[in-house]
Amino acid sequence: MRLNASHPILPANREEKEAKLKDFVLSDLAGSRDGTASSPPAFYTVIARAPDSPVVRVLHALANDIAAAGIEIRAILFETEPSFEEAIPALSLLDISEIDARVLNDARFAAAHEQLVLSPGRIWIGDCMRRDPTKRDAFEMYADSDATAFRHAESSFARVWPHAKPLKTVRGSAGLAHDAVLASQSQSASDGRPVSRR
Repeated sequence: MRLNASHPILPANREEKEAKLKDFVLSDLAGSRDGTASSPPAFYTVIARAPDSPVVRVLHALANDIAAAGIEIRAILFETEPSFEEAIPALSLLDISEIDARVLNDARFAAAHEQLVLSPGRIWIGDCMRRDPTKRDAFEMYADSDATAFRHAESSFARVWPHAKPLKTVRGSAGLAHDAVLASQSQSASDGRPVSRR
């Protein structure tokens, strides 16, 4: 994926990363609540290395706020075991009520980047799967209104999702709608046509 060079790369330690990610998600939730978001999301999508990756820990911590906003989470993990002993248990992600979680243990995707896709134009990109996401020098990028990066991130998720195996599935109205979106994205990607989340 081509990333906009104008967005800063922000090296940080684990606590700093989680704090920045939490503020980023809370800002999106605030926009959904007060109507300033251009189009309230029905779901967030995340690709993460492990259950204790900072982005997953943040989604777990904000699970009640996300659910209260009527947003479901679609998650793809590359590992099901935490990387650190003090981390939240692996199953805690599955305790989130509005989540559809899958695992993808496939070394061919090790070059894929962690990512979190929120409302249109708002994404976070992290380091690739073979790098420890908690390291201070790990890559990190935030985008608040980058439509191109947003479309690339959505397309990446849509391509990886069918290859992952279900860990927990939620079927609500948003979940069914998202299945249709993913199906259309996969078709559009194969046809060479542009893809869209809405």
